[in-house]
Amino acid sequence: MSGADASPESWDDEWDDSAPGSWEWLAAIGGIVIVVALFATWLTISARSSDATDASAANAGLVTDAGVAEPDVAGTVQLPTTTTTIATTTSSTTTTSMLSPAELQPVVSALVSESQQCGSTAAPASVEVVQLAGAIDVALVQCEIGRSRVFEIDALDGERSLTPLLVEVYDSSGRVVEETSDLIGEISIDAVGSITLATDFRQTGDCGVTNLTEWNGARFELQSASGRLDCEATEGFAELPWPVIYPPTERGPCVPGEATIGEGDVITTQSLDVDGDGQSDLLTLTQRGTAGFVRVAAATGQVFQAGIGGSAFVAEQSAGIRDLDGDGFAELFIGVLQDEATVDMVLTTSQCGWIVAGELGSSNLQVQQPDYRCAVVEGSVEILVASSTVVPNTEPARFLHLTERYRLVDGSLVVQRIDRLENEQALIDPTGASCT
Repeated sequence: MSGADASPESWDDEWDDSAPGSWEWLAAIGGIVIVVALFATWLTISARSSDATDASAANAGLVTDAGVAEPDVAGTVQLPTTTTTIATTTSSTTTTSMLSPAELQPVVSALVSESQQCGSTAAPASVEVVQLAGAIDVALVQCEIGRSRVFEIDALDGERSLTPLLVEVYDSSGRVVEETSDLIGEISIDAVGSITLATDFRQTGDCGVTNLTEWNGARFELQSASGRLDCEATEGFAELPWPVIYPPTERGPCVPGEATIGEGDVITTQSLDVDGDGQSDLLTLTQRGTAGFVRVAAATGQVFQAGIGGSAFVAEQSAGIRDLDGDGFAELFIGVLQDEATVDMVLTTSQCGWIVAGELGSSNLQVQQPDYRCAVVEGSVEILVASSTVVPNTEPARFLHLTERYRLVDGSLVVQRIDRLENEQALIDPTGASCT
């Protein structure tokens, strides 16, 4: 056969000569992989672009702060950075500061009536509201002219309530006291929380005190007081330029009534060791009209004094003395006349001056003159007071005897025990030693 060999063997040899080599297959597969990778990259970029577009639309209402392009240390320019701030709002509890003082006045008036803060459901005579530092709303409520109270206006979950506030004042016994109830006198409050209270100690007299207090963030603290503690019968309250009686003057650490003694009749003077230092102190009882004055000039130079309104000293009765509470300063036993009855008073010292701790007993037409003794009971000094009263419709007359035992607790006499006995004796002396 003269042409090309067409046998199968010749075909295989020809295919082997013309078939692609292994490197050609690898190159073809590599190309396919590159195409697939490029296609996948294109899909990823497209998806990210779509997400960025959606995010931009979603954040269109957000506040953005774009930074200014600045060169970095290599001299190239950095792209501006973007800071995103999300503003949030929190619902706050309703407070009284959302209402003006004028708007709070009728609210307070209604609360006073509903809670009977003035003792009845009647509306108060007047209400004044001021807002103090820290958005604290304070109401000055005059239940009636001359009788007032001070409240903080609280608000919780929209409900308002009144909380009584402490107000320090200087009282007629010569001491600073805290009041949360009735404040007696002419009162006013200013925008910064200063309260002025002018109190008349007697309906017909020329004594009284004008207090000036300031808000200290928790209560109304007494800053100064001027006035006088003794009284004379006059037509009305005399608003005189009274001397300052609080804070104490420089003449001694506690002389609140220094200017209140004035002129009067000296009932008695005694030399007593009141402060227990072994030196004699001078006790003076002075009477001026219906007011009595107790004054002790200590050997150390301190002066303690105060007025006892509506009392007349019993001239023939000298003062007893005994340290009842063990504080190193003796209490005074003084007899005074009140409404034709003799009363034995016990005076003790406060921060400034004397105060009346209590009355031991009184004698009238039916009660025999009481007698008292001091005794040490369970380590404490007790005052034993004995008095006798005629039992009605008894013949021969029989008597009911009372023996009362007192202790001085926190400046006041407190009854510990009362014994009763009925017999024919007019008076039984209690067991104990003299309180002198």
